[in-house]
Amino acid sequence: MSKEQAQTVSAVDSARPAPHIDLGHFAPYLVANLNHHFQDLLARSLDTFGLTIAEWRTLVCLTRAEKATIDDIVRFTRLPQSSISRTVGKLRERRLIRRRDSPRDRRAREIRLSAAGARAVNQANRTVTIAAKAELERLLGGDSERWIEAMRTMLKRIENREFIDL
Repeated sequence: MSKEQAQTVSAVDSARPAPHIDLGHFAPYLVANLNHHFQDLLARSLDTFGLTIAEWRTLVCLTRAEKATIDDIVRFTRLPQSSISRTVGKLRERRLIRRRDSPRDRRAREIRLSAAGARAVNQANRTVTIAAKAELERLLGGDSERWIEAMRTMLKRIENREFIDL
């Protein structure tokens, strides 16, 4: 097909109404709705501790390493750097984390969990784990482990670039 023919076909296709899409069977739509549901569940659970989801994810990151930089936290949480910078500032004001200049790189700051931060994230982790597990059991019955393993497999493939890059 020539370039001119392809442009004609493209123009005709764009003038046609879009085909009907059944969102009830469209995976990205379903995943987005599940994400929204579980984010609401997390937010309600974390509100008990005065934490936002971004704050909790930042604290969780700091439980996995003795210290981290803003860039480390951004990579772990997958949240924008501006959001993490504000979050770190709020956590520092509440004394849930400590921050100091890096001895290796004057431009970087090392961020560490404080004792109060460790207590807060441990309590929050117990609560969100119980809430999420109970909700999965409610929604899936006894099949939640298989569902979690399927999600882990998909994420591993995405992270390892084992998918078709369109």
